[in-house]
Amino acid sequence: MRKRVLVAASERLIARLVQVNLERQGYEVELAFDSDSFWEKITAFRPDLVVLDMGMPNSEQLKAKLKTTEATKSLPVITLEHRFSPQDFWFGNLRLPKPPSPAELMKMVAGRLGEERLPEQPVLKSPRLSLFAIFLLVVLLMLAFLALIMFART
Repeated sequence: MRKRVLVAASERLIARLVQVNLERQGYEVELAFDSDSFWEKITAFRPDLVVLDMGMPNSEQLKAKLKTTEATKSLPVITLEHRFSPQDFWFGNLRLPKPPSPAELMKMVAGRLGEERLPEQPVLKSPRLSLFAIFLLVVLLMLAFLALIMFART
């Protein structure tokens, strides 16, 4: 039986990125975009693990309720956060920066589910632009703007 993962995130792009990567590794994944659908999916889908975006409204309350509700208090939760420090690794917190590195996400999910698995499919890269790509984009925009000005003068 495939392991089930509930991904709760307010940003649909992040949620889909996580979903696609998890499904490519053989997990069954459901998405929740607000607290109401989150609780509906917790009871109906019965996940083995939750990936929770801490930028989602009421995420702190959702996490607290998960840990105090009898039926879900042993459910592993991995949080995605904008605020992230290297000390989180030392204290064993299950946090990942947002957007998560697909390889790190897969490693953390497999570890929390007690699995030693190698990727079945290559993971998709998260949508991050390198500084070089941003620099090239700015230069191209400046050149296009200069060309537009020169064209307008003639």
